[in-house]
Amino acid sequence: MKLASFIIDGRETYGAVVGETVAPVTDAFAARHPDLRAALAAEALGGLDLGAPLPLASVTFLPPIPAPSK
Repeated sequence: MKLASFIIDGRETYGAVVGETVAPVTDAFAARHPDLRAALAAEALGGLDLGAPLPLASVTFLPPIPAPSK
């Protein structure tokens, strides 16, 4: 699974890239783990809850891990 951080409809989020689509995490999952860094730190990716897939062209990609630690 390829994970990515991106902007959709002016909102920063993250999810999984699947073929020519990207599936953002659900609002409930994002409420518990607001960014990919938080999800990784909590070891929560095994329970990743994804929403409906969207075309890749509908998102603006960000660096995968926002504000990485040194």
